[in-house]
This record gives sequence, structure tokens and C-alpha cells, in this order.
Amino acid sequence: MKFEHVDLNNSKPLPAQVTEILERKITEREIPVGQKLPSHRELRKIFNVSINTISEAIANLSRDGYLSSRSKYGTYVVSAQKGKHAGLRTGSAICLLVCLGGTKKITGSMQFSEFISGVEAAVKENNLHLLYKTMDDTDSELSFDNKGKNIAGLIVTGHITPKNYSVIKEAGIPFILMGDVLQDEKVDAPREGVDLICNDDTGLTYLAAKHLIGLGHREILYIANRLYQYPVSVDLLEGYKKALKEAGIGFNEKLLVETANIGYEAMKHFLEKSPGVPFSAMVCSNASRYTFESIMKAFQDKNITEPKDIVLVGSDYPAGTTHLTVVYNDQAETGRKAVEKLVERLTDPDWKPQRVVLQGKLYIDEMEKETANA
Repeated sequence: MKFEHVDLNNSKPLPAQVTEILERKITEREIPVGQKLPSHRELRKIFNVSINTISEAIANLSRDGYLSSRSKYGTYVVSAQKGKHAGLRTGSAICLLVCLGGTKKITGSMQFSEFISGVEAAVKENNLHLLYKTMDDTDSELSFDNKGKNIAGLIVTGHITPKNYSVIKEAGIPFILMGDVLQDEKVDAPREGVDLICNDDTGLTYLAAKHLIGLGHREILYIANRLYQYPVSVDLLEGYKKALKEAGIGFNEKLLVETANIGYEAMKHFLEKSPGVPFSAMVCSNASRYTFESIMKAFQDKNITEPKDIVLVGSDYPAGTTHLTVVYNDQAETGRKAVEKLVERLTDPDWKPQRVVLQGKLYIDEMEKETANA
């Protein structure tokens, strides 16, 4: 990040010069909404001025609604327009709305806990309040108690059904979707005027299958809760197929297992009905901790040794918490991104709705690394 130098020969006070330089960077979007500024000490070195000068400039910009500062977290850009964020910052709240769909388990996952921690941190950095609410398909309207009158926007996550989506839109509160609605088509974010943050689902399973192919596997079992029911299911399967195609490996539909929330029975059925279908590795996509453990139990009960090389995609196991290799998104960072995009929507006059696609990362188990290097 490059900044202009202050003019020591200018009669304008140094705090005013630093204020103008930073303000110009913010209004021209060189420093975007949501970005953290360098520390006071770093800015002092950049501008070659005193700490007091920097503190006064930051105070000016905060008073004008451009910045928000919080002890231990730092200073963040919260608006690209003067005075725009002041109303949001004072006494306003962000509501984390969790859609339960047909399950009650989402709030208990480790990945979800990381996501919440990211949301909470970003909300504090923006001097906002955070409220929590759940929603299921029996809710015909979105209602809040007295605290709800200060809600500026919603972060909508979980299993978002078409009915949930309809009710949320009717509420008239600005919101951001964390993932697609569970329907036949993806949400056209720009056309519908909503921000949507989602995973690169095709990329996730592509990384998983490519990794296993790199280890020498050619018969790779693919396990998913759903194979074709929703667009996300199709995208996940396409990533697996893409890796096979690039490696010159034919796609074998017999190596697909759909668990449909009953991992044990589905895996047991596959092992009983397909004894002649060989496989040496597994990609397990979007399986909860319970589902994955039940799949492993099916192997044990059938006295069949499970594959040594397994990659979990989008599971409840964060990287580093299991002996298995995982493909994952940094959920804490995703939570921060959600708040950043919602604040941008609420404060930036030039805001435009968009679909933000987050790339996944491959975390290789240390034991696997040791085996590969042996």
C-alpha cells in the first residue's frame, strides 16, 4: 500500500494532510471497505510524522464515518462515503440468521463454530452488536423482539430453503446469503439484488480427487449426501469428474455412493451389493462428523479394511483436527468476509450485488506426508 508524502513546507497542519491523503485513498476505493489499515506505528513510519499526528488523523476519519477502531483489533475502513456509516455504527446490530431446514445439527459443528468466531470478531471491529436467530420452514414471517428494531442487516446461513428465502426477502431487511438456496437453480445474485458468498464447490472436490490421483490411485470411491438433487451437489460431483478426466481415468458411476443422511446403511448396502467393484481411496463430500463415522463403522461391521487414503471435503473436521486429509475453507475468514460484505452493502453508495466465490485449500495429514517421503 503506497501513500503520498506529507509536505513539510505546506502551511496546512500535518494531521489535516494525513487525513486528506487517507480520505482520498478511501473514497477512490484504493483502500476498500472492510480492509484493515496499517497500525499507528506503521503509519507513523510511512508518513514520517509523530504518533499524535496519526492519532488525530484517524480520529478525524472515524468522526466522519470512514473508519472504525477497536482496541486489540485495529482500525478498519467501514465506509467509502463521509458520514455514511455513522448511523450504522451507533447502536446498530447485525443478526446471524441460521436456517435449519430439516436438520437441527448445523449449530453443533466445529466448522460452524469457527464461522461464528469470525463473524463475532468482525462485528466487534466495526463497533456493532450481534444478535442470533434461528428459522425453519414453519416460520411464515421474520419477527424479532425489541432488540430487533436496531437490526441493520442479516447474515443468512445454514440450510436455506426456498420458503426461508421468500420470507427473508419479504422482511425488507438488507441481507447476505452464505451459500445457495436449496432449489433447482442457483440464485442469480446480481439480478435478484443480493450478495451471496459461496464455496468453489467444483474446485473443492477437484482438489481432493487430484490429490488422490497424485498418490497413484485410479479407482476412487466418491461419497456424498446427495449426488444430483441440488446445483451444489452437481458442482461437487463435477469437480471429481474433472480430476478423473484430466488424468485420463474413465468415470465409473458404480463408484458413487449417495448417503442421503443415512451413512451407515448406504455404505453397508454398497459393500454388500458391489463386492466386485474395486476402489483404493475415497473422497467423502460434505459429510457431517456423524455421517463419516457411521460410514467407517459400516466397513468395520463388514470386516472390510477401509482405504488408507481418504480426503474429506467440507466436513465438520477443521484442518489439523483429524488424522485425515481435508479440503476446506477458512471458516473464520469466511465469517469476517460475510460481515465485510454486509457492511459494504449498508454503507457504500456504489454497492452492487455480487456472487463471491471462495477458493478451498488442501490440508494434507502429517502422517500421509511422512509416508510419502519415506
